[in-house]
Amino acid sequence: MKTIMTAASLAGARESRVQTQTAGFAPVLRRDLLCALRDVRRPLGLSTGDLLVLDTLLSFLPCKDPATGRDGPVHAGLMTIIYASNATLCARANGMDERVLRRHVARLVSLGLLSRRDSATGKRFPLRAEGRIRSAFGLDLAPLLCRSAEILELADTRRAEQAEIRALRAEALALRAALLKTPERLSCDQLSDLDALRNTLRRSSLDLGTLRDILDGLSTLAASQPAPMTSSVPTAKESIETEKESAADGQNVRHIETKKIDTFKDQPITPRDVHRSWQSCPNIASFYPQPPTNDSELTETIFNIGSFMGLRTETLVSSLSALGWRKCLVALEYLIEKADQIRNPNGYLRKMVSSATPSGRPALAAV
Repeated sequence: MKTIMTAASLAGARESRVQTQTAGFAPVLRRDLLCALRDVRRPLGLSTGDLLVLDTLLSFLPCKDPATGRDGPVHAGLMTIIYASNATLCARANGMDERVLRRHVARLVSLGLLSRRDSATGKRFPLRAEGRIRSAFGLDLAPLLCRSAEILELADTRRAEQAEIRALRAEALALRAALLKTPERLSCDQLSDLDALRNTLRRSSLDLGTLRDILDGLSTLAASQPAPMTSSVPTAKESIETEKESAADGQNVRHIETKKIDTFKDQPITPRDVHRSWQSCPNIASFYPQPPTNDSELTETIFNIGSFMGLRTETLVSSLSALGWRKCLVALEYLIEKADQIRNPNGYLRKMVSSATPSGRPALAAV
């Protein structure tokens, strides 16, 4: 009886044969999968280095259209085993050290996102039949791709949850600011709790359940107040009133005079411009779905947003004077977007104004 040796056995494979068929999964674009992985990296326990290694491995998949050079979807018919050497992988992974690469690969295998197809010698190489690559020994991305639908769904859920967290956090900060405007109606313990709550609301690890509990507590506290809390919001066209600080004997008085400003002098407001600005500021639009129709409404809205965020009147007035209402809205939108990362929004806004570009655009520095 004649014995027939397969290519895998001739190569000294540890398994009797290397699988040439990948388990079924829905076609997915590499870009979409990577974006989803970045959004769910914490629930999956992935580090930045893990993501870089997965990005590198996915870049070797033969899914580019040779005619257009564009990425096509990764599908089950493609070979998912990457047989590039460690040196090649490290070079493509921004010069990653080989020892670091091996650690990340081992971690991804332990997380069930990668599997090894090892030859007897541990080398990676393709297996050819009839002049074509049919399979290979190397690192198999099939476990990741088989979970792609799960990861994409988890990422969508995560994004929706983060959007709700941002909205609830902003609502809680606004309610806290409104309560602190009438401190005489609060007890010492309540004032202390509200003071500590500021740092709590800025934690990036704050979950949805905790935020809802905080908002419920603030709503209950606001409802228990003896009278509705109202506050007058100054307009940008008014000067800040003279501030007097007197010593105990009443003889040391300091006057602060501020200049009057007209934020619409060089930038006239039109409904079309405001509508366009509202479209580019989704966080602001979520609080004020209807754009203002005139300059007084717009200014009042800007000051209301500033008060919710704990910004000082002087800072808002100087920002409007230096940037104008359009760019001031852009700056406020940025502060809302980064509310969980910026500890001192008042100082941050002043820095944005002072470092504005020659064109007047606020410098939106990475946090």
